[in-house]
Amino acid sequence: FCDRLERIGGESKRKETAHFCCELAEEAAFRKNEAEEATAWLLDALARDPSCTRASLLLGRLAVRAGDHRSAIEAFQAVERQDRGYFPEVIAALTQCFGALGRLDEWVRYLWDVQGRDHSGRITDALAEGLLKQEGEEAALRFLDRELREYPTLLGLRRLVEIKLGRCEGANYADLRALHCISTQMLNGAARYRCANCGFVVKSLHWCCPVSYTHLRAHETVLDLVCRLLLEKKKKERKS
Repeated sequence: FCDRLERIGGESKRKETAHFCCELAEEAAFRKNEAEEATAWLLDALARDPSCTRASLLLGRLAVRAGDHRSAIEAFQAVERQDRGYFPEVIAALTQCFGALGRLDEWVRYLWDVQGRDHSGRITDALAEGLLKQEGEEAALRFLDRELREYPTLLGLRRLVEIKLGRCEGANYADLRALHCISTQMLNGAARYRCANCGFVVKSLHWCCPVSYTHLRAHETVLDLVCRLLLEKKKKERKS
């Protein structure tokens, strides 16, 4: 029905319909435990919008649940190609998958590649952790010292302090401990996500910005209305 209205209106709604497919996939996977149906909806979402990071993320989670770590890695790595801003969402899962396959060295090499394009704190922290496990404290400290001089981040600083806490004692230990507590409190209180359209910030990931969503409803077209009503209908059915 949305496809027909899209043809009539002449306005692309591929992103909205892809997210709707993801909603159906989540219901199939996590409420009805129908992995095949969920996968079909997610492939439909990617056919409609190849840049749909939500679909790739969900495909990866389904693969992890099925024990297929190779497929999970492929899906999670697609997230970085689709939208680098969502890559931190899959770092923990990728670490788990590479570890399960005994390929942590490959994971570190991959992180070096990603870090060459993105110096955000969560990637810096993940790479430091990988170096710590694979090459030891000295390698991790050298990386952090070099990285933080040029691209300072709070997560990178906290990781640096954590490593140094295990190497000192006395007054220096107390100072580092205080710095670690302060940086942790700042990170816990910080908003992790920001809407690119309106600047709304929030701690948890919401695929639909509540601020922009309200604005769109105030000026919605027929296609906006249909997509919104379908999503709301599905949410009501899920609650009942």
